[in-house]
Amino acid sequence: MALADDVEHRRLAVVGHTATAVLPSLIGTSGNVVTIGLLRSAAWAARGLRVPARNALHASAYRRAYGFERTMDNLGAIVGPLFALGLVAVFSVRAAILISVIPGLLVASAIIYAIRRAGTSPYRRTRECVTHG
Repeated sequence: MALADDVEHRRLAVVGHTATAVLPSLIGTSGNVVTIGLLRSAAWAARGLRVPARNALHASAYRRAYGFERTMDNLGAIVGPLFALGLVAVFSVRAAILISVIPGLLVASAIIYAIRRAGTSPYRRTRECVTHG
């Protein structure tokens, strides 16, 4: 995605992560199949915004961050369903779906932090370095 390579447009990762967190959790409030389908479709579209922008942020700011993110993603694929089973056992399915917004919003907060720190990364070449030396 060409927009993802532009520093100003990396905020698409924040929008994508936030939407990907909020939209599926709204399924817990849904009352019909059509609404669930629309929410899932919108969440997948938001994922299309977040992934290229996130990968560009990783590549430009933190070289090791991409591998760490993949590791945590795989760990989350294992631990997440186990945690969801625990939530369903304690609460209801709808409550577990609604609670799922919390980790997604934490990730969006981490992306905001990373975007702010991207300009101070030692791996990043600034215009000053390029023009003066």
